[in-house]
Amino acid sequence: MKAHLFSILCLDLLHVSFSQTFGQKNPIEYPQLSSRSQITQTIGISKVTIDYGRPNVISPQNGEDRTGQIWGDRVKYGYQPVSSYGFGNDRPWRAGANIATSISFSHDAKLEGQAVKAGKYGLFMLIEEESATIILSNDNNGWGSYFYREENDVLRIKVKTEDIPLTKILTYSFIETDKNKSVIVLDWEYKRIPFNVSFDTPSIVVDNLRKNILTLHYEPGWYGLNRAAQYCLDNNINIEEALEWSNQSINRGKSFANLATKSSLLDELGRKEEALIVIKEAMGLSDVKITDTYFYGDQLMKAGKTAKARIIFEHQLSKWPDHWRSSLGMAKVYASEGNDKKAQKMINESLSKTESEGIKRFIQNTFKN
Repeated sequence: MKAHLFSILCLDLLHVSFSQTFGQKNPIEYPQLSSRSQITQTIGISKVTIDYGRPNVISPQNGEDRTGQIWGDRVKYGYQPVSSYGFGNDRPWRAGANIATSISFSHDAKLEGQAVKAGKYGLFMLIEEESATIILSNDNNGWGSYFYREENDVLRIKVKTEDIPLTKILTYSFIETDKNKSVIVLDWEYKRIPFNVSFDTPSIVVDNLRKNILTLHYEPGWYGLNRAAQYCLDNNINIEEALEWSNQSINRGKSFANLATKSSLLDELGRKEEALIVIKEAMGLSDVKITDTYFYGDQLMKAGKTAKARIIFEHQLSKWPDHWRSSLGMAKVYASEGNDKKAQKMINESLSKTESEGIKRFIQNTFKN
């Protein structure tokens, strides 16, 4: 059996060596005992890709069930045994099977708070009973970890492992993902190895906007430039340049949306009087709709800018006195000011201005808390 396994390993190594020697993928392919997999996760606009082999707790060679024999046995704690193949030095676990596991970042990232440049790295691990050391290395294309060199390490981070239900086939996943971060987990047998990856997404997006700003200039209309300015506003970043983009958008055609964006940017820069002039201009446009003013006023309320929201909602009430949103907007203002009596009056007015039971439930639910 040992001779048979050695023969398989030699054939696999020969296949890899041939491919690397001739600088291209060998067109002749055979199934690997541990199938290859690749998983990519987008975080914000950044991508993380892990390429790895997937060993099975059940041996693909003889069907042996190795449950309970993986950690500390098949995968040794600490460094793996010295081998006559490769460099013959202490080596971490390959964190997968066959060719070394690799991890790629499309932009500069952080792993457990440690900075790592965009690029492709070998992913290795040192396993202990209750912890693991994650290693990123510039060695990213060797067979297993046989050609690993510690001097090529980029970073090392230590994380706690977790107990999980049986996972027979080694699997990488991304969990708890949002626009800035995710948790990468390796699950195999009864052990989970989690580690955090994060990106400075707002800065990455702004850099991308700057690189592609000419594309927005070639787009017809005002929308693209306004969206770029609004993104900066929403993330409180690059406000001065965002104001330039907002002005360029307005030069292509005034709308409530781009004038409201400019007004809010001026607010952020402390230019309150200018901001007020711009929003009054926006409210005076002939094509402005009540949904425009209502949702903008609502955004201001959520941002704690009640005084400016009051101006919006008062104008709204005077322009559309018979619409339920007008009274609802003023109810929100009074409620935030602690004037419950006036707030309730406006709620009642709002309810009286619609016959829709669905809208009435919406109005009532708005003030339940």
